[in-house]
Amino acid sequence: MNVQQVLQRQCVQSLSLFAALAAFHGPVSGQSPVSQIDVIVSTTSETQVGGETVRDEDILCRPAGMLPYVSFPAETSAALVGQVGSSNTHHIFGDIDAVHDAGEALAPHDLYLSLLSNEAGFLDGDVLRGGSEGFEVFLAEQDFIAACGLVDGNADIDAFHIDPDGRVFFSFAENEASSFLGGDTPLVIADGAILLWMPFVGSADILFRESEVDSFVGTALGSAVSVGDVKGLSRDPIGQDLLFTVQSPTEHDASVFSTSNGGMVVPGLDEDSWAFSSSTEFDALSVVSRTWPALGTSNSLPQNGVSEFLTIRGGEPDAAYFVMIALALGDPQIPTGGWGGLVLANDALFAVSLELALERTIVTNGLGEANLGFVIPAGAIAVDLFVQAVAISPPYVGTNPIVVEVGQ
Repeated sequence: MNVQQVLQRQCVQSLSLFAALAAFHGPVSGQSPVSQIDVIVSTTSETQVGGETVRDEDILCRPAGMLPYVSFPAETSAALVGQVGSSNTHHIFGDIDAVHDAGEALAPHDLYLSLLSNEAGFLDGDVLRGGSEGFEVFLAEQDFIAACGLVDGNADIDAFHIDPDGRVFFSFAENEASSFLGGDTPLVIADGAILLWMPFVGSADILFRESEVDSFVGTALGSAVSVGDVKGLSRDPIGQDLLFTVQSPTEHDASVFSTSNGGMVVPGLDEDSWAFSSSTEFDALSVVSRTWPALGTSNSLPQNGVSEFLTIRGGEPDAAYFVMIALALGDPQIPTGGWGGLVLANDALFAVSLELALERTIVTNGLGEANLGFVIPAGAIAVDLFVQAVAISPPYVGTNPIVVEVGQ
């Protein structure tokens, strides 16, 4: 074993220390009726739910009948995006502005995002698609500009959904002047309007004017409202109605609405049912067909000598997981439920972590949650660690991968 392998083994062993399982908050009381659909959202500001911090760059999952938890943390998108420009650390998106999860292939291949701002070489009007090599542009901002005849040559996508037949439902972040489309105001596409487009087959059209979206929300709440902006879009897999979130009114900017019955709040997905610690609104929304136990970290950039925690949330109660580590992501080594595959690279560090798998087994509590604590050694080398956990018993469900950048 050479010096590098010895150092790698030392680093892995430092991650092998056990900690007592954390006692997390129980289910929210009074959560009735219970939603029948699984959804993911992104918030506009940092908040907490169930004792867990939720950042605006995270994606929060709410499985039907369960507490919400962060299922796609910034450390997962950073692992996929990699280093950008001259930075020595992995790039973390500033804010997720729209999301759609088709949920059929190995995650994150069917995860689509749009960002609040231009960053990492992407524009705020681009729709990105995830993959094993990171994110790439699926629909470019210029495509939306052309499809809608936007006069100023700029567009910021604020919400979108993709139907199985390829049709795209979307909304802009601000009012846009158009050469041929108009809603309540001629030749103006309002940011509260919902548009429909079959990409590259003709032009987009306005499906619902902002005043019609106002009517849906007004009917749902029993009073006249102005939604201000459509923030998220999806489709109810049960009734096939369109689901959406809006900017106003404030007490319902984290509620999920449906076009069903002329407008209604989706049962079990009203703002109060999320039990956020502080007021926030939803920036993005998608229904999902599968979920996974979420792996997170207390610090993505730990320095030598500090304490660090890995967390699992949304897992099966009283389930054991192997925590494995590698120096990079790679092609799936084995298929798993949840994330869809063990996607750590089969490198020297992974081989050592596999040898130590039994020593690094963590067990969830009755709520499907667990903590693994460790201390970064004072003499540890600067290294990027890619971490993923897999249940040790069938059906071998895997978590999302994350990157932890030690000593950087």
